[in-house]
Amino acid sequence: MADGLRLLAELDAAFHAQFVEFLGNREIPRVYDQLRERMQRGITQVFHLSPARIGTSYAEHEAIAAAVLDGRGGEAADLITQHLERGKRLILSPRG
Repeated sequence: MADGLRLLAELDAAFHAQFVEFLGNREIPRVYDQLRERMQRGITQVFHLSPARIGTSYAEHEAIAAAVLDGRGGEAADLITQHLERGKRLILSPRG
């Protein structure tokens, strides 16, 4: 199970990295790469403590991608903000 969670965390981070790359700023990907391993450990921990987050995170990623692909930038930005806030709350209080 730990390997599966690790793979899911890697895929989650890869999804986030795509958006970092789309920004077209060379500094942001450099900083993101420095934080990527730490982020993967945090995501793996959240998925371990809250397995339901795997499904909700995937659904959030689908909604974000659909909004981006449909040209609904404002909606995509709102969805990204909500997604990151949910993740942050779980990391700060994984059992809450």
